[in-house]
Amino acid sequence: MRRPVLANREALFNFLQQEIAFAPQECLLALFVDSRCGLIRSEIISAGTVSSTSADPFPLFQRGKELGAAALFLVHNHPSRDPRPSRPDILVTHRLKRIGHDLEMPLLDHFIVTPGEVNPVPIE
Repeated sequence: MRRPVLANREALFNFLQQEIAFAPQECLLALFVDSRCGLIRSEIISAGTVSSTSADPFPLFQRGKELGAAALFLVHNHPSRDPRPSRPDILVTHRLKRIGHDLEMPLLDHFIVTPGEVNPVPIE
């Protein structure tokens, strides 16, 4: 079965807009990919409130292992429509990047999605 490749940023951003940009609560979406950045599966890992959601690393990376993912992208929306990453967004991203590195399932990128905008969370 052929899987779409998410290496094209425009296609990726359009996909993300459709998936969670308009959700009324904050959601964390994981895009599990193979070694060629082909999408294996996208799943909402958690759904929270209008201003937060959890990012528990255990179920996230456990699901990636079950799917045979080589890497992952994380995406969450901001129902407030403010695309800027918060301090907790940045800290969680750095933590998940370290864990992904240790588990040999790298976090390739983390985006915040609002209607009409996709903004990266600093990952370095």
